[in-house]
Amino acid sequence: VTGVLARPVVELALRRLKEAAPAWLEGRELEPLEVTNSLFGSHVTVTGLLGGGDIIRAASQAGAVGGETILLPASALDNAGERFLDGVTLESLRHSLGCDVLVV
Repeated sequence: VTGVLARPVVELALRRLKEAAPAWLEGRELEPLEVTNSLFGSHVTVTGLLGGGDIIRAASQAGAVGGETILLPASALDNAGERFLDGVTLESLRHSLGCDVLVV
């Protein structure tokens, strides 16, 4: 998961990971999930201000399905690591998507 601003950095990191660890990645597909912020407006492009609802919407539109893993930056959650700015909980995000969500 990334906000609009960091997408180029995330894409670069994924390319380098694919080059550095092709055997580890065999059979795995890594794609950035760019999320547009509707909570504060599309002019807010940082990952740390994304709402859980926006992430659910973007992941659903991208076709995220059960069995997939979503890497979620810890900066998008509160200090306890449990809730987004829009009140959506990490658990409800996991339940809504049916995906494994790892906070990194």
